Amino acid sequence: MLALQVTALLITLVQLRGAYSGAMLGAPALAVMIGAARRRGTGWVVAAWTVSAGMLYPLVGAACASAFGHAEAPSSVADDAACATPAMMASLARLSPGVVMAPIDTGAWGIAATPHRFVAGPYHRNIEGNLAMYRFFLGDRGQAQRIARRWGVRYVLYCDGTMGGVRPRPASLAQALTEGALPDGSDRSTRAASRSCSRLRDDPADG
Repeated sequence: MLALQVTALLITLVQLRGAYSGAMLGAPALAVMIGAARRRGTGWVVAAWTVSAGMLYPLVGAACASAFGHAEAPSSVADDAACATPAMMASLARLSPGVVMAPIDTGAWGIAATPHRFVAGPYHRNIEGNLAMYRFFLGDRGQAQRIARRWGVRYVLYCDGTMGGVRPRPASLAQALTEGALPDGSDRSTRAASRSCSRLRDDPADG
C-alpha cells in the first residue's frame, strides 16, 4: 500500500489528478495508523487525528508564508475578479481584438465577454501562460517588454492587489502600475478606480 501511495504522490507532482487515487488509498492507511496509535495511548491518537486533518495543511502553509514574508493576507480570487467587473469587460469588448495580459482569474471572464485572447487563465494546463503573466507583472519593465513581444500582447489589464497575495517588488511592473505608471510604449485605453487597461502603442496590429 505504501508503494501505491508513493506512486500516487509522484503522479500528483506531474498531474494534479493523481491526488484522487492517493486520497482513496489514504482511508485504509489512516485506519491502520489510528489502530497503531490506540495501542500506544491517547496522546498518539490525538496526534494521528491531527495529522490526518486535511484543513491542517493549508493553515500551516499560510502560516509559513506569512512568517517568511512571502505573502500578504489572502485575497486572490476576490481581488482578481475585481478586474472582471461588467464595466471593465464592456470597455474591453469595445476595443479591437488582441492579446490581453491580465491576472489569472480575469481570463475566464474575458474570454466569455470579449473578443480578445488572454495569456493567463484559471486552467491548470495553461502553465506557460500563467507563468508568463506572473513574470510580466512581477518582473521589471525590461522583462515585461520582452514577454509582451513574445506573446504579442496588445493590452495590459491590472488591478491593485491582484497577484494572489504575492507582494510585488519595488522595481516590478505591478508596483509601477499600482503607483499609476504605464507600461513602456503604451497609452491608457480605459480606467476605472484602481483598475487600468493600457494599449501598447508599438503593437504590430496598429500598423
